[in-house]
Amino acid sequence: MRMWPRGPDENAGPRLAPPSRRRVYFPPAMNKPSAESAYVFTHALLQRACYELMLPSRRGELHRRALEYLQGSGLAAPDELAAHALSGQAGATPEEAARLKALRRDLLREAAEAAIATYSNERGLALLDDLFMCEGVSEGERVRLLCRRAELLNRMGRMEAAVTEAERALATAQHLGDALEVTRAQLMLGCCCLDTSHNARAPGLLAVAVEACERLREPQMQQEALLSLARSLHTAGRPHDALPYAQRALAIGQSSGDPLLLTRCHQQMMSILAQLQRSDEAQAYVEPLKAALESSPNPGLRCAMATTLASFSHGQDRLEEAMEYHRRASTEAATAGLHAEVARAEVNLGGLARQLGRYNEGLKHVDKAASMARELGNVRVLWFALRNRYDILDAIGDHRAALNAATMAARVAQSASMAWHYLVSCAQQAAAFLELGQAEDALDCVDAALTAPRAGQYLNFVLAKLHAERGCALFRLGRPEAARESVREMEHFLKLAGSEPDYDSQRWIQEARSHAAA
Repeated sequence: MRMWPRGPDENAGPRLAPPSRRRVYFPPAMNKPSAESAYVFTHALLQRACYELMLPSRRGELHRRALEYLQGSGLAAPDELAAHALSGQAGATPEEAARLKALRRDLLREAAEAAIATYSNERGLALLDDLFMCEGVSEGERVRLLCRRAELLNRMGRMEAAVTEAERALATAQHLGDALEVTRAQLMLGCCCLDTSHNARAPGLLAVAVEACERLREPQMQQEALLSLARSLHTAGRPHDALPYAQRALAIGQSSGDPLLLTRCHQQMMSILAQLQRSDEAQAYVEPLKAALESSPNPGLRCAMATTLASFSHGQDRLEEAMEYHRRASTEAATAGLHAEVARAEVNLGGLARQLGRYNEGLKHVDKAASMARELGNVRVLWFALRNRYDILDAIGDHRAALNAATMAARVAQSASMAWHYLVSCAQQAAAFLELGQAEDALDCVDAALTAPRAGQYLNFVLAKLHAERGCALFRLGRPEAARESVREMEHFLKLAGSEPDYDSQRWIQEARSHAAA
């Protein structure tokens, strides 16, 4: 509360009583106090006591006057003005109190959006909470506020909390019975389920949201739903299924003229085409994305574009260039407070360091990513960090530690219903057991994996590796007929895959073939 030394004028507050004045002083630079100069209190409790001695109606009047002056002069931020609007309701007439409540809601909306736009994430959450609790906020707006909170929590990497908030939004919207708000909440819940233990729910929720947006003729929401659905399928290893949805989103983006959404569409298309090994088509998006990376004012979007360009460079075997893009993505993500994206960049840097033979550097990156992912509750990033940790430890011959990493990754994938990821981790576990000479354990691990649910675009490669490892284990255990049957299954899945898998799988395929030939 600002206090002035002289009597009140049209802007100043009341004069302090003489006993209080003995405990305040003016700054030395203040040659002559004026109506615009504030007291400096010797202790914060004294300042509070002076404020509390006023009657509530008097305090409310002063807050209203301060609000009018600060709003007119532009000397205060929206959240400070909102505080005056709240305190100014004391002693106000019903009409004035209603006006102040409406003004406070408007100021809190402005302050929250400003905080979110500048990536002051914790501040934005606190302001959204204040607005949610305001009197006069409609149920429809409460749904939108819950969705905004979920979006912000998701941005910060607090995935499970984001899912909880989105579920609250959906329950509120369903109780309200508003089809548009229900669709908005379904879309947000589907987006938040990605990368969490609720990952399996995402495609279904997003598919329903896509249909509802089309029915309600909400093209912007429909584009967001299409992009999110494409991403959920893409990250689940189903790029062929993801491509049509990304193409539909791109068509809407080209007609809408929104440069931000159009850039996101280009990014998604490039990622999917690169995974499908359609490099010539993906190349068409490279130069526009490079230009947008340097010109975009949005650090979150710059992070996403740098990650996409890194993936493309990786696919072209330009590993050093890919590392530079991932470092750029990490920097942009840190600027925007996108903790989950920082962790994802660390995972990718760890994988590239392994490919370049920089094993110690790679371990530092993946351990940092795993630690961040555990704190954030991001199971997808945690799984990839553990998988990359296995790859590094396997490369340096520490098979016991590699087995521990694969076992933890399998548990993470199983808990999150990530079927393809679980099979990959089981194959890694079996490989580690074989390296350690524990053929019986390897066989148990493979048999458990082969009875588990199956999913993923590259499922045939994983199944080929599992059957190869099963064949190796059976040969070592002296069961050649059963082993040859596994080798035949391996060749069947390799034929379905259409090509040979990576070196890690190739080791066991070659061993299984040599045993079968002998």
